[in-house]
Amino acid sequence: MSRIERERTGSLPETRLWFNVCSLTPRGALLGPEGHLPMRYSIVLALAIACCATGPLALAQEEAATADVKAILAEANAALQAKNFNKAYELASKVADANPKQAGARFIAGAAALNLRQVEPADRYLREAYALKPDMPWLSLWMGQLAMLEGDSAVREGKDDKALEYYNEAVGYFDAESKIRVGNPGPLTNKAQALSKANRLPESLATYEELIKLNPASPDAYLAAAEVHIQGGQTDKAIETVKRVPTTDKAAASRAITRWGDALFQQGLMDVVVPVMEYAHQLDPAYTEPCGKLVAAYLQLGHPPEAWERLTEFFSHNPPPEQQVAVGDAALSFLRRRGNPLEALPPDEDAIVLPWLDNLARPKVPAAARQARIDAAVPVLVQVGADGKIVSAQVIPNSSGASNEELGLNAAALDTVNRSRFKPGKRNGKAEAFPVGVMIEFKPS
Repeated sequence: MSRIERERTGSLPETRLWFNVCSLTPRGALLGPEGHLPMRYSIVLALAIACCATGPLALAQEEAATADVKAILAEANAALQAKNFNKAYELASKVADANPKQAGARFIAGAAALNLRQVEPADRYLREAYALKPDMPWLSLWMGQLAMLEGDSAVREGKDDKALEYYNEAVGYFDAESKIRVGNPGPLTNKAQALSKANRLPESLATYEELIKLNPASPDAYLAAAEVHIQGGQTDKAIETVKRVPTTDKAAASRAITRWGDALFQQGLMDVVVPVMEYAHQLDPAYTEPCGKLVAAYLQLGHPPEAWERLTEFFSHNPPPEQQVAVGDAALSFLRRRGNPLEALPPDEDAIVLPWLDNLARPKVPAAARQARIDAAVPVLVQVGADGKIVSAQVIPNSSGASNEELGLNAAALDTVNRSRFKPGKRNGKAEAFPVGVMIEFKPS
């Protein structure tokens, strides 16, 4: 699948800028807090603070401007820095329309329009500014951003050839800016993204390697390169690249990789999510987020043995309530689809057979639930010993947990499980202790 096809189908986020929009260094390099470059920022959002650097630079080019014009542009630039894009656009566009040679006004108007997602006026003013003063500081970077946004619009309209033209145009602008700003990661980052969108994957990967050399301690370029490998269908190379992320601070590396893996999870790329989250979990076993995502991923892939084992480990670290509910909802959804283990499941590649219900006791519906004619299902994680006896059982938290608790259904579910009989799980034909998920249903009589 090409990058353009991915953009249209939504299998990848629309745009990923691997720099934060919250700060600018004095040199104008776009960097995030504490050196981190978070994912999933759209181009338009990234432009918001970049205006702070471009406005004064644009004004400096207009030495011939009258005092009144300079005052208006100073006010427009201040509005831009304050993210009052409507005011900045109104002021700067009036000056630009009244002064055909005013490149600075066009720069500010174009920047404001782009932040307002008004592509047509942004195109007009930025291209006019470029025609007047192509060497204006940072203008090439903004021209590249404009071309990227126009490429995205062309993709949504089904104009693939036009989109490629825009993306390749963006590459040219970012390449020019990177040669001016040698050692600055901002233009190189944008260039790598534009190359990826243009489906020029080897060049994109080479550019990310340049970024890695600039800042080898940061995980961002490694993870961006891994995403390009995924785009090219090279899952193994993607995982190899993730494992290149520096692990001097294992906890920080685990969190960065988990954030990236969560984006893959949202896209449904479970075949990549599992090894990525396993690696993040290995780096910091006490960090519960990757373990919780592994439970959901294994369930979606239809691998319950791994899921229930990971769920047991997940609970052992006392994860935050919101994580417990999210994982519990995934477990309940799986049990609704697959039902309870009423008979031995076929062995998987590890020759594992989960414990199965030899006899499921009849649930005793609490009076309050019976009167309310409640139709509910309570998921329970059961630890079954090698002798088939229940070692422990606990209700899996989920979105309905509070109401189920109030109606006495959680206690009734545990009572039902404890009155049921199980056959032990097996590994390679030998009985062994295993966890298993069971769903206890309560129906109105």
